[in-house]
Amino acid sequence: MAMLSHSNKDAKNQDTWLVVFILLFFTLLSLVLFMIDCLIKIVNFTNGFYILICVAIIIIHANKRSIIYITALITFLMIAGYFIHHGYVFNQDAFLRRVVLVAVAWTVAWLGFFNIRIQEEANLLEQRFQIIFESTPNALILVNQDTRIIIANNQAKKMFLYPQHTLVGLKINSLIPARFHSSHHQGVQGYLNKPETRRMGVGRDLKGLRSDGTEFPVEIGLNPLYINNTLYILASIIDITDRKKLDEIRDHFSGILAHELRTPLAVVSGIIDNLNDGMEGPVSESQKQIIGIAKDNLDSLHDIINHLLMMRRFDKGNYKVKLQKNDLVQLLKRIGLGFFRLGQAQDLNVIVDVPEALPAVICDMALLKEVIYNLFSNALRHAQKSIVLKACVMQNDTSKVCITMHDDGPGMSEKSMKEIFHQPTQKMHLSVNEHDGLGLGLPLCIEMMASQNGKIWVENQNGCSIHLAFPIA
Repeated sequence: MAMLSHSNKDAKNQDTWLVVFILLFFTLLSLVLFMIDCLIKIVNFTNGFYILICVAIIIIHANKRSIIYITALITFLMIAGYFIHHGYVFNQDAFLRRVVLVAVAWTVAWLGFFNIRIQEEANLLEQRFQIIFESTPNALILVNQDTRIIIANNQAKKMFLYPQHTLVGLKINSLIPARFHSSHHQGVQGYLNKPETRRMGVGRDLKGLRSDGTEFPVEIGLNPLYINNTLYILASIIDITDRKKLDEIRDHFSGILAHELRTPLAVVSGIIDNLNDGMEGPVSESQKQIIGIAKDNLDSLHDIINHLLMMRRFDKGNYKVKLQKNDLVQLLKRIGLGFFRLGQAQDLNVIVDVPEALPAVICDMALLKEVIYNLFSNALRHAQKSIVLKACVMQNDTSKVCITMHDDGPGMSEKSMKEIFHQPTQKMHLSVNEHDGLGLGLPLCIEMMASQNGKIWVENQNGCSIHLAFPIA
């Protein structure tokens, strides 16, 4: 590919001198042939060489000016040669022969113009590609099937601390710590067998290696590119050092917050239980109701802390998935009862539709709870009048049970669905923000479902329906 050249300025200077040299050479050659034509009068010989000169200048190297110059020169010399040979006497054969040769010369010139136009368009596309390639904020590296670097933009050179042009030609292993070389080779072979746009090393901490030997955390997106029917791999690399530091601060804070809150909550919960049991004196019915409300709120806060710790463990990769047979009926009804109370507090009608004959499924019960709690939290924020939690055997696949969380809110935008479900390089981690509140977010829900061989998808119909599918035990 032309875009693989390293120095456009040097190439242009070399091209200029080459054009000058070729023009001088073929001009002198044309004049020599003209003299031969005039003195020796070997007409066919010299005419043939005129055309060869025209073709050669176009094939070897040409621009529009050089083509016009050489073609016009040859035309002039051929006409002059005719008059030198025949004067003003009309010779039909000689005249037609030279007219045909002049026509051939200009036809070749036109083909040269057409070729130059194609080259100019190709160069324009190349320049646009280079502008886009260099202006992206991410490091971009293109490698061939032998994992040798073909192109690297300036961001890649800055990120890995390599001087100009020195990245090109290196094996990609030069940018990876030695302890990962074996596993990376296996990963490359697997990717070549099934090339697709996706994140690299999902669930693993990836490290990059700078030229000075320092390591740093990275996030990598892979994209297959086919150039002239040859597969290349384009890697988009992000240095996530700052994000990792923020994650560590966040995890440290959330861990301290969760553990420090547990002790006082346990004390307050014990006191409330003592009051409710009458250990501090008789309790009236109205007082029991108030104590019950306080107890429910404490339980909710305790659940939030447990969710926070669970999400932190899963997000850090420290949670071991336990797949086993689980009965969903009692679980969903118990969860639904808590949802009903939370819905009442916001004047929402919460409906739980779970048949008694619902088959058991293979899943991780703790992860399933987290996913359902998060989906209800999302529904609670967007619902207008009602939320429905429903479970049934799927009609189009009777080997799976489907759990659906539906709210009558505005639904999920196409942009959000694309970003959440079809973004291969998106970081899926716990977040706390004004839109999601305190929750694991749908991206992490997707990871949790995938970890237990489940499936999750969204439908917008009279609101938003998020479906979870699990295999029947």
